[in-house]
Amino acid sequence: MVVSLEAIVLSVFVLLSQNRQAEKDHVRADIEYDVNLKAELEIAHLHEKFDRLHSEVLGRLERLKLPRDPD
Repeated sequence: MVVSLEAIVLSVFVLLSQNRQAEKDHVRADIEYDVNLKAELEIAHLHEKFDRLHSEVLGRLERLKLPRDPD
């Protein structure tokens, strides 16, 4: 009977530990999601900057390519 009670107590302890670990994993997953979302937004912002700079460079190149009037 003592062994059965010990097994019950140990199983309750294991279940409580598993629940705590599951809660920690959930919090960690939430944090990772937030970090990934911020990184995705920053990458999108960098793409916009790059596209704008690329357009500016192409515009400057086009102005340089314009034929000049011979004097």
